[in-house]
Amino acid sequence: EPLPIVMKLAEQQWKEWDKDQWETVLTDGAPSAMMRTGELRLNAQAAKHLKFLNQLPITQKVVKHVCRYGGPFEGRQGILAPGHAEALSHLAEIDTGTVADQITRSLDGIEDLSSITGDVRRHLVWALEKIAFPSDTFEKGAQLLLRLAAAENEECVNNATGQFIALFPLYLADTEADGTQRLNLLDTLAKTNDIREKKVLIKALAEGLRLHSFRRVLGPEAHGARPALQSWQPGTTEERDSYICGCATRLTRFAVMEDVLGALARDALGQELGSLVDHDYIDMVESIVEKIRSVVAYWPEALDSLSFHLSHPYTNKSDEWAKRVRMLMDQLEPKSLEAKLCFLVTEEVPWDSLATEKDNYEKTTQRQANVVRALAAEAMQQPETLRSLLPQLSRGQRWMTDVFGQALAEECIDSWDDWLELLIQAVEESPETERRYNLFMGYIIGLANRQPAAVEAFKQRAARSPALAPTLPMICASIGYTLSDLDLIISALQNRLLLPRWLHCTIIDRVLHNVSPQAAAHLIDVLIEHSGEGFASALDLLGMYIHEDCERLETFRPQIRRIAENIIHWPWNGQADDPNSKTMMKYVFEKIITWTLKKGPDDRDAVTTAMILAKAVAGIVAIDYDYNRQEALRSVLPILLSRFPGIAWPLIGSVIISTKRIYSFEDFIGHELNWRHRMRSPLLSLPEDTLFSWCHAHPERAPAFVAKTVPLLASDDSSTGTFSVHPVMVRLIEEFGNRKNVTEAIDSSVFTGGWSGSVGAIHEIGPEEAFYTKYRKPVQHLLEHPNKKVRRWAKPMLRKIEERVRQARNNDDESKACFQR
Repeated sequence: EPLPIVMKLAEQQWKEWDKDQWETVLTDGAPSAMMRTGELRLNAQAAKHLKFLNQLPITQKVVKHVCRYGGPFEGRQGILAPGHAEALSHLAEIDTGTVADQITRSLDGIEDLSSITGDVRRHLVWALEKIAFPSDTFEKGAQLLLRLAAAENEECVNNATGQFIALFPLYLADTEADGTQRLNLLDTLAKTNDIREKKVLIKALAEGLRLHSFRRVLGPEAHGARPALQSWQPGTTEERDSYICGCATRLTRFAVMEDVLGALARDALGQELGSLVDHDYIDMVESIVEKIRSVVAYWPEALDSLSFHLSHPYTNKSDEWAKRVRMLMDQLEPKSLEAKLCFLVTEEVPWDSLATEKDNYEKTTQRQANVVRALAAEAMQQPETLRSLLPQLSRGQRWMTDVFGQALAEECIDSWDDWLELLIQAVEESPETERRYNLFMGYIIGLANRQPAAVEAFKQRAARSPALAPTLPMICASIGYTLSDLDLIISALQNRLLLPRWLHCTIIDRVLHNVSPQAAAHLIDVLIEHSGEGFASALDLLGMYIHEDCERLETFRPQIRRIAENIIHWPWNGQADDPNSKTMMKYVFEKIITWTLKKGPDDRDAVTTAMILAKAVAGIVAIDYDYNRQEALRSVLPILLSRFPGIAWPLIGSVIISTKRIYSFEDFIGHELNWRHRMRSPLLSLPEDTLFSWCHAHPERAPAFVAKTVPLLASDDSSTGTFSVHPVMVRLIEEFGNRKNVTEAIDSSVFTGGWSGSVGAIHEIGPEEAFYTKYRKPVQHLLEHPNKKVRRWAKPMLRKIEERVRQARNNDDESKACFQR
């Protein structure tokens, strides 16, 4: 400061350097000395500061030199070298054309652009969005973004695909290029033979058609010290209509194609038709619909969009407008039975077309069901067509096929057995990965009241069939449980015909609501022995069975022991189709084990379970990397150590002393620091005298282990966040403070801690400084401790803390200075 002097000095320095020095500064890539992580590089920082001089001639000369043919940014290595992509992103704010040409040449040397990943790809995308913003380099930036988008490997919204699409909205696009320039570019790009690029172009055209929810993220319009660029927007109605109609015409060309691109385009175009008619482009929509009708029998996306806007117009429309929209919908509705079936019993059905504004949820659902039932009656009049469609309706994602199946059962009174066999055949012949039971289950439910004997016979048949066995628990959940159902389910499980995943809680809850605990225990036993998935199901079932009544666990004592035994036998993977299953497993495991161990040393089952768990901890922590299993064991470790120290600690403690992988136990038993700065360690659940007896029995390793795993500070558990040195740690210093490995372990535990927050986030000091400051007062109090060993330890520790606070303050100042620049 002041900034004018800084800028002038920077300009003078760049003028004094020769071309070799320019190249060294912008491409050296040496890690910045002030950044410990090495992620910020000097060359990128130099380019970042240079861009703020972009109104001076010297900066143009620098960019043209370093981005010359054969220069340091050329080829694959020129892009991938440390800091180079980030430097180019900054240099693009000085000379977009030169940097665009450089990136083009560099990417031409890379055959597979998906190999560009991580920070390099991020900075390249940021560079290209800046290049595409000015109208004179719009085409270059857009073409390069499309090339990266065709080889997309990022999932973030602002990836290459997202940034290319962001160039084409009617309003708030990431470019000052006008509508004509955009459409001309799209015409040029559409000549590509790369199907991946064409898919991105279809999304861009759909974005150009969008007439609502305009927004953009600031950034690419800022180019150094120059005034920020402005997005183009149509200045007249003619300009707006020309752009909208241009996008619609080009997207329709894709939509009439009978291939994957056509399907993608029809999906995108159909979703915008309702908005287009709502904005008075109904003439254009009628023309589009006429063209699409020659290609497909029905267009669900368009019908869905139109029906929504007819029911919820954004502005008051005339009766004539509504009549024309209804005529469009009538043209789009399927006419043949085959089209109706594929349309009305799939997930694509536009249910808004079957509802009115006055309908509540129940009325809407009943209206939908009535339409599907009428379709079933129609289908029974064309049995050959229906028979040919049963395999298709038994595969993939379907909607309301259960209602359709139930209606079929009610319609085919005389030939119910023939249709049952046809449906069974359709299920059995469907590929396992695509097989769906909705249609079949609907039929069984519709058949149950009229032909109960046939349904019971089918259950017996299903228990012997791998394709039909999954229907057993679903039938029980739908039509009720009989005494023989559980035996059939268990038999199918034992014969490996039924996977445990089919016994999810929503079904089991209905099936076993009135089952005796003894019968449930038998099923749990089978599940525990079945597989890892079965083990997860057993925990789910047990958790459901004891919900709000843990005393029901008295019946399941043998099962709890088996669960404890099998925790090391099966991988802790949970249910394959349930991402929350592992969390529920841990919750139920902790609940049932805690209930058991609370019985105490006088309970035989509690003692047995404690021994099993202690062996599990001692046996697997050092060699097992299953995080979820370790978390489950850790959750019950406090009660295990507090109620059964004489059983658990001799086993666990002896392994800690003898293992070469002691760090595994340090992580497992070590303390956690939560965001309220309250520390806890399972080791503190062990009686203190037991802990120190162990330390004195093994002075070479045990005290250092305790120093590493017990937190230095103890919180008073108040909202004030008051800390003191933990009493266990004070006693450890008193009795073992003269041992070097103990003091080093304490230092390691304190000075490898972590913190979170932005610069200045905590009481106007940085998070790192705040982390170390909280140790100051608790250690200061120990300077007056009556024990000489404690006082001797506190003095050097306090000096170390002050040094860390000073370093943290310096780091925070440097970071602030970096962010301000």
